[in-house]
Amino acid sequence: MGGAIADRLGRMKSSGAALRSNASFRPRATPDRSPRKLDLPGWERIGEFCFARTVEERTPLAPIIESRLLAEKALDVSRLLFIDIETTGLSSGAGTSAFLFGCGAHRDGRFLIRQFFLADYPGEAEYLQAVAEAIPLGAILVSYNGSSFDVPVLRSRFAMNAQSFETRRHLDLLHVARRFWRRTIDSCTLSSIEAKVLCEPRPDDIPGIEIPDHYFKFLNTGDSAALEPVFEHHRLDILTLAKLFVHCERVLERPFDSPIDRFRVGRWLLSVGDRRGEKLLETSYRNGEADAGLALAKEFRRRSEFDRAIVLWHELWDSLGNATAAIELAKYYEHRERDFERALEIVERVLIDPRLHSVLPSRETNLRALNHRRARILRRMGTQRLRRAAPSAPR
Repeated sequence: MGGAIADRLGRMKSSGAALRSNASFRPRATPDRSPRKLDLPGWERIGEFCFARTVEERTPLAPIIESRLLAEKALDVSRLLFIDIETTGLSSGAGTSAFLFGCGAHRDGRFLIRQFFLADYPGEAEYLQAVAEAIPLGAILVSYNGSSFDVPVLRSRFAMNAQSFETRRHLDLLHVARRFWRRTIDSCTLSSIEAKVLCEPRPDDIPGIEIPDHYFKFLNTGDSAALEPVFEHHRLDILTLAKLFVHCERVLERPFDSPIDRFRVGRWLLSVGDRRGEKLLETSYRNGEADAGLALAKEFRRRSEFDRAIVLWHELWDSLGNATAAIELAKYYEHRERDFERALEIVERVLIDPRLHSVLPSRETNLRALNHRRARILRRMGTQRLRRAAPSAPR
């Protein structure tokens, strides 16, 4: 054991890698494992402990598309870089290393997946340099949970090796998937999206939680067979990213033809200026989604279309007893119509009905706000009566 550790430290020193860059270092009893003996069939050695390979796939992408996800009328898809990593752990902290990095891109009518493999920790610096060279500065990164995991892990490892990881435009498809399907399928993991949205399940795929053990087995034995299911899982993840990107674009192109969460998608479309979101919210509201009605009324209010907003607020309040709609009505009658009697009636109805208190966003805050509103309306009513009762000034 001691000899193996001493040999490892010696190789780290000769490679110029700092010891602190290997927070995931696990000593192992592997006497005399020379890097020259490492062999990965189908992979090209690009460094002492660094390997790479390119896999060519049929592309799911058209060369130029209108991207609603990225709000670009004519997107050159060759700018998209679909990235994924496999790591030594599930945390994004400094103790986790990314031993496998992959990126997929549309090139000359094909989809090329480039994978980089770190065969041992002393080679991390040159491995990261190869990764950096594979990510053009003008690329748009596309990932699945990459904003919370992949990019922080990479940034941490680059920093630990005194290298920089440049910030790039980034589309995280996990956020898109949650917006589209979180309330229509059980889970938004990539495997669940593959099976239930893309209808392409992987029956023999390795579970992601087992991947670190396969890497450690390789480190302990040098047997690359333990990595074959990991490489295949990684390749399919990157290809799935491209397919999911295309599928999401098609959903946004024809949102009424897909089983999506119309409330969340409609609200998002309106937030990016797409008026089709209004129709999605209306459909969702007519199907019983009260929050969709509130979101639609909010959009009408933003556009100063108060006649349309007030119809929805009254439907939600008079028919469904929606307290949020009642508050909006009270605001409208108090500030725009100056109909203080009507505003007071609505506020007092909410205050005396404890069933409505439980559905307010924050019970204590809103009860306090409602009492404050009631007191203000009463003061304004008193002022209004005094003005009406005051004799007109002589001319």
